[in-house]
Amino acid sequence: GERVIQRDLVTNLSVFDGIMFEQQSKEEIKEKVKSEITSVLSKWMPYVILTAIDVFTDDDNVGLAQNYLLIKMQYTLVNAPSLTDSIQLKINQ
Repeated sequence: GERVIQRDLVTNLSVFDGIMFEQQSKEEIKEKVKSEITSVLSKWMPYVILTAIDVFTDDDNVGLAQNYLLIKMQYTLVNAPSLTDSIQLKINQ
């Protein structure tokens, strides 16, 4: 993804498009996605503390169609550690 005003604020998740479920195991893809999200958050949003990140595929029996990823993240803020929130992203190839 890319932020409209800050074109340097991007992730490389788009590089997984088309190869998300080819030539790599799904476990490798999960780890790459986790690593990319963690890296981008620490660089561009250091005030966000990622407390949990889980990546699921259709193999994980969570009701996903083939070639989909479900990313669940839980986070808090440096200045308000007692407040937590979560977000889910569903991505298809």
